[in-house]
Amino acid sequence: MDREDDGKDLLKLKQLYAFFIPLGFSASLMTMSHVIINGTLARSSHPEAIVTSYAIALSLLGLFEKPVTILRQTCSILARDRI
Repeated sequence: MDREDDGKDLLKLKQLYAFFIPLGFSASLMTMSHVIINGTLARSSHPEAIVTSYAIALSLLGLFEKPVTILRQTCSILARDRI
């Protein structure tokens, strides 16, 4: 292998890590959200405020997630390969 090929492969690997590590972290947080909410509710003196805050945040997530997902799918279809 050429030295230039090693640098290109390393760059691609760094790009993959830069993409997938935050994605994995986000998925882990979403998986643990029920544990976090239940732990917070158990220690709170005002659980109704926490449940309300969680419901509002979940509603906002639904409002913003759907258009972004559709935009991402549209961009993926319209994007062209560099080659």
